[in-house]
Amino acid sequence: MADRSPPLKCRAAWRCRAIRGIGYVWALPCTLVGLLGGVLCLLAGGQWAIHHGVLEFALQPAGGQQGTTPRQGGFARLQSHPWPFVAVTLGHAVIGIDAQTLQRLRAHEQQHVRQYERWGLLFFGAYALASAFQWCMGRHAYLDNPFERDARAAAAKAPDGACPYSARCRARGGLRAK
Repeated sequence: MADRSPPLKCRAAWRCRAIRGIGYVWALPCTLVGLLGGVLCLLAGGQWAIHHGVLEFALQPAGGQQGTTPRQGGFARLQSHPWPFVAVTLGHAVIGIDAQTLQRLRAHEQQHVRQYERWGLLFFGAYALASAFQWCMGRHAYLDNPFERDARAAAAKAPDGACPYSARCRARGGLRAK
């Protein structure tokens, strides 16, 4: 009797899409927080794009430079605020200071998206606890956080660029984009 089941490749692709869909639902509460930040970014004159199923919001439009002529009114002063980060992932939404930074950090931030898909709403607490634990142990709360180490390792393996927070960057003590 002939096997009428679809080829293995097709079955595996269907399973991957189903797992990805579950990940979107599981991370949805976190994504809603990210969308709120993204709306504020857009009100500040930023832009948005979709890459690999993730919404990316850039505070500075493409070609814009930090410190250039400020926009007037509304949330425009957000653009001149010295953010303590260059990009942050909240579920399936990534907010960055500009489009170039988002492109440079895409592999790193995509790994955070996968972490949200695994942890869902629990990620907020797990990330904070991991940072607090590292700090209590006398380590760096950001650099030694296992979620960040995982994202840096994934970005280092990515073919389209290395993570800027590599060992070389840590040795120089630099964490901010120039």
